[in-house]
Amino acid sequence: MKNNKGMMIELLMLITVGFIVLLFFAGWKYGFNLVNTELVAIQGDAGENSTNISDVTQKTMGYINTGLDELGTIAFIIIFGYSLAVLIVGYFARDHPALMFVYVLIVALFVVFSVYISNSYEELLTNDVIGSTLSSYSLGSFFMTYLTTWIIIIGLIGATIAISGIIKNREFER
Repeated sequence: MKNNKGMMIELLMLITVGFIVLLFFAGWKYGFNLVNTELVAIQGDAGENSTNISDVTQKTMGYINTGLDELGTIAFIIIFGYSLAVLIVGYFARDHPALMFVYVLIVALFVVFSVYISNSYEELLTNDVIGSTLSSYSLGSFFMTYLTTWIIIIGLIGATIAISGIIKNREFER
């Protein structure tokens, strides 16, 4: 494979995808809980031919609300899968050992970027509106809280795999 220099871009995508997936799922769960709570709170005069909205909401949306608790697990699976994808792309990228210095510099740049993302995530964890929902995603929050460490580990292991040519029988391609 020639011109396969995508491993470092995958590392940047890991940072952004992890942040966006957790925020999207937390916003989705928060919004659904808000709608569910408001519909259950509707107390009206249920006459002979009218429907009790709170009863119907509890019987239908209550089950969906319970299922949305698993979004945290799904978010972590996406983040973990993307982390593995970075390492797999590193395996298929065959690079010259002289590029290790460049990879270390790029990982250092992404570490600086991940500090800002991690701090933003921690600020969102203390937010009154969405903080409790985000903190319920324990595995995803663990990854985002220690994002800088994970980027260093995944970036350097991926760069080492890309440069070392583990289990590759072909000659270096120019």
